[in-house]
Amino acid sequence: MVDIRITYETLFDLLRREKNREELQSLDNDFYEQVLAYLKEKKEALSRKGDELFVSAEREKLKIQFQNIRRIIKELYERREKKIINMALTRVRTGSDVIDTSALLPSEKEFFDEQVALFTKYREEVLNSILHLQGFNNRKEIKTGGGEKGETKPRLEAEEKEKDDVKKEEPVMRGGVEEEKEVLEDADVSKKKRIRVISAIPEFVGLKGETIGPFNKGDVVELDEALADVLIRKGGAEPAE
Repeated sequence: MVDIRITYETLFDLLRREKNREELQSLDNDFYEQVLAYLKEKKEALSRKGDELFVSAEREKLKIQFQNIRRIIKELYERREKKIINMALTRVRTGSDVIDTSALLPSEKEFFDEQVALFTKYREEVLNSILHLQGFNNRKEIKTGGGEKGETKPRLEAEEKEKDDVKKEEPVMRGGVEEEKEVLEDADVSKKKRIRVISAIPEFVGLKGETIGPFNKGDVVELDEALADVLIRKGGAEPAE
């Protein structure tokens, strides 16, 4: 069982010291265990049923105090967190081992070491590579959880883009001009129409067996008016001025 040595007043004093002093302040190694036990004790007190006087007055006072305790602990943690990050940055930037880490709690020491390792790795991969005229990868591939070996984010994004491009082409590709045979057979092929391709159109075979295309996005071409209208209707082209 944790020996609770924490009070509302001591927590308030610890926060005041952490705010007013630049260096990380020393705490008991079991500080967070004490805090947890203290909060549980206050929570249990709030859950107890008592007389009407307690319910109406003391309980409300205890509830406010419980909320204030949580706020103090959160601010204390975040101030220490910021100081630890700054300590890690100083260690990496100066390369000095004289940084005083004696005030770190055991969990904070682990956090500090992880930050030092992270900052060092990033500094070596980017800054040092540039200063020593070495190449570096500015677009790191981020591993994801899919697949047996995992996939990379750029690869997945490329695959998604490819799927989107295919979807955009599908209205033009599906069945070529076969779906529009009746319309095209009765069309006046003497009329021409200029269109601008807005979605890449693969090569396809016209009604007379001729090869038409392929067309790239942005191409401006002149086709039989009826065929041009089909491509426009299918979303692969638009009228060209």
